[in-house]
Amino acid sequence: MDSPRRLRSYYGTKTPRDRIEVMLNKHGEMNIQIILQKYNKTWRQGITMSELAALLSGDFRFEKVGEEKIRSISGRLYPSTIWGVINVG
Repeated sequence: MDSPRRLRSYYGTKTPRDRIEVMLNKHGEMNIQIILQKYNKTWRQGITMSELAALLSGDFRFEKVGEEKIRSISGRLYPSTIWGVINVG
C-alpha cells in the first residue's frame, strides 16, 4: 500500500538535520522542547536534548529566532530557545 505523497516526503527523510528542517518548514518556528517532543514521537530512533542543541546550533540552515520563558511544574521560569529555518532562495 502506498502512503500519500505528503507523508512520504515528510517521513522519507533520512538524516536528523533534514527531518528537523522539514518539520520546521511545515510547522513554523518552535521552541527546542517542542522540536524534541515532535521528533521523538514521529521517528522511532529518538534524539537527546544535547544532540538536538548541537545539531541546531551547528547547521547553517537553522537560526535562533528568540527566547521565551516557560514555567515548570514547580512554578519556576526558565528560558527556552525558539528556532526557525533560514529560507535560502
